[in-house]
Amino acid sequence: MPAVYGTIENTMHDELIDIYDKQGDPTGQTLPRPQVHARELWHRVALAWIYNSQGEVLLQHRSSDRNAFASMWDVSISGHIQSGDSAIATAVRELREEIGLQVSPKELTQIGTVSDQFPLVSGKTHREHDIVFLAHRDINLERLELQSSEVDGARWMGLRDLAADMDNPETRAQYSSRNPEVYRLALEAIWNLTASD
Repeated sequence: MPAVYGTIENTMHDELIDIYDKQGDPTGQTLPRPQVHARELWHRVALAWIYNSQGEVLLQHRSSDRNAFASMWDVSISGHIQSGDSAIATAVRELREEIGLQVSPKELTQIGTVSDQFPLVSGKTHREHDIVFLAHRDINLERLELQSSEVDGARWMGLRDLAADMDNPETRAQYSSRNPEVYRLALEAIWNLTASD
């Protein structure tokens, strides 16, 4: 197990991230991911929401050792955009890595961008510009291949139920404390796509 953990750590240290300013403009600087977090610099992250034909959204349950939102329900997938990669390529990669879902770029639709700041376990503030995608897929949850180091569960949830949980402070606490706009974008887009079905 230590060898595997070391491999993950080395990969993260080798991962180069492009730095952006608060407005979302590139600074031209690129740093290893741990330095980006330690210096609380703005960078880009790809998020993707998967929804099904019943108008439900796929939520992942983050594992207990994540450095943010540990043991909370969250977007279908999220991932740092490495230097030289596109947001859509990152979303495709993270869907495959985190939940074992093979999706082509043409299946993803960008529904918005959101700037967000939240605390990490280290006490540092994570500053990210989220590029948010949406994809339709009917999935049997039992067939998902969850990346255990990051995800320890997944579930489908109806839009009305998720919206109700977001509006209730008690139930809201079980979800990642991302910028509420991340959730609103998905709920609105999926509702518009499925309401007439």
